[in-house]
Amino acid sequence: MGRRAVTRIILVTLFIGAIFAGGAWATVEDHIVRFTASNTPNIDPAQGHDRASQIALVNLYDPLIFQDYSGNLKDGVAESWKVSEDGLKYTFRIRDGIFFHNGDKLTADDVVFSMKRLLKVKRGFSYLYEGLIKDITKSADNTVVITLNEPFGPFLSTLTKFYIVNKKQVLAHLQEGNYGEFKDYGTKWLINNDAGSGPYTVVEMAHNQHLRATKFSNYWKGFKPGNPEGFELLAVSEPVTIKTMMMRKQLEFSDEYQPAEVYKTLEKVKGIEIFAISNGKMLYLSLNNAKAPTDDVHFRKALSYAIDYEALLQIFPWRKRAKAPVALSLIGAASDLPYYSYDLETAKKELALSKYADNPNKYPLEIAWVADVPDREKLALAFQTYFDKLGVNVEVVKVPWAKFVDQASRLEDTPHGTTISESSHYSEAGSLLRAIYHSESIGTYTNTSWVKYPDIDEAIDKALKKTDIDERIKLYHRAQELIVKHQPHIPIFEEPEVHAYQSGYLTWEPAEIKKHGKEIIPGLDLLYMRSVQFKK
Repeated sequence: MGRRAVTRIILVTLFIGAIFAGGAWATVEDHIVRFTASNTPNIDPAQGHDRASQIALVNLYDPLIFQDYSGNLKDGVAESWKVSEDGLKYTFRIRDGIFFHNGDKLTADDVVFSMKRLLKVKRGFSYLYEGLIKDITKSADNTVVITLNEPFGPFLSTLTKFYIVNKKQVLAHLQEGNYGEFKDYGTKWLINNDAGSGPYTVVEMAHNQHLRATKFSNYWKGFKPGNPEGFELLAVSEPVTIKTMMMRKQLEFSDEYQPAEVYKTLEKVKGIEIFAISNGKMLYLSLNNAKAPTDDVHFRKALSYAIDYEALLQIFPWRKRAKAPVALSLIGAASDLPYYSYDLETAKKELALSKYADNPNKYPLEIAWVADVPDREKLALAFQTYFDKLGVNVEVVKVPWAKFVDQASRLEDTPHGTTISESSHYSEAGSLLRAIYHSESIGTYTNTSWVKYPDIDEAIDKALKKTDIDERIKLYHRAQELIVKHQPHIPIFEEPEVHAYQSGYLTWEPAEIKKHGKEIIPGLDLLYMRSVQFKK
């Protein structure tokens, strides 16, 4: 056994021992759900945005509008709502009888404060509302009115990511900051504490280690028999560690970033199942359209035809081949478009039409893969093999996530291609269309094209302004037709959310829905703890 392997085993043993030896916080018998993520979350609703944060927020806070796994918008802080004929004014009736974890009653004042705070802090999910919301006011003790600058069809769906904080509690914990009378707006306190009304409340936040939370006994929706008494999010995603802990029943759920080999090993273990479902997430080869040679549309199309998508599915199980610019599980995905498939002869014809036809090897492609997701290296190396058949030289580069996000903010530092995945943040195609293909997202990790396509922008903008869902879907389709024409990025496959979970002693609502052959509409996080029940 090599030194590296021995070192890995020692580190795994030390990690597990550090968590569980001598007075463990949770065991199977405690009915605490333990799961992993690559980092600890930011549990401030005005700051948290990444995967770990999304899981934490939905369990600690209540959104203005709640969406269930069938896509129904109901059971949120807003009991009901009305929309004006022009689509600019939304009037929400705030539900009575909701209490925050410290005992304060949730009111319309908290809703107004939470949105103003989110827009002022300008992090987290604020991008969904910046430039869109003109004003938010309280018109009565139980009524909130939101006025938009322009119509935005999916607005109600976006409010599933708008979490309500306790105004009094936040104001009581202000520290020095840059928000005028609101100082730091409670941002320092809220990264370690919660001011929510959700089903669970924070016990302990230890950054780079874990988040621990317990049931909120006065939760207004109540709990089903067997719902977890609490949860523990562990900041670890190392494959050997995950596999070992799952097999020892020291985890109830794995994170969704494990290599296929880990899942294949775990699905052979009695009492463990692998759950995979398309949840609105796509994996792309994101292309820099402003740097030679990926600045040429025929070159980009040549790359698209050179990829053996079916062969990739053998390497990456549980995925689905991309058949549209967005995931087919999203409302408004264009499933009927003629789409790219592996065709080397067509790839060569497209290359011949490009301005780099005479010497494609003169401009080597730099393809980066994010180091935090080890499986992406296999993908980048596969691209290297495929593109070599076109005479295109590829340099594969390993990039830490933080570095890639930084590089994506500058054209000159953005690689020719990067393997990147992105999830929808509401249940419609508009979410991914805006994040991946609209020029307003250029300079972020989701859109490294660095070229504005006015016709794509116009189609997306028109779609999002339509309050009629049927009209919106038609325009979503038009936007996707234009995307196929320009091919700014290459959709590779729908990347399902994949978890190993302890089916031997857990019932999990999303898994049960799938077993009954029903669809899950993207929106509610799969690791919503009220969807989990311990068996008797």
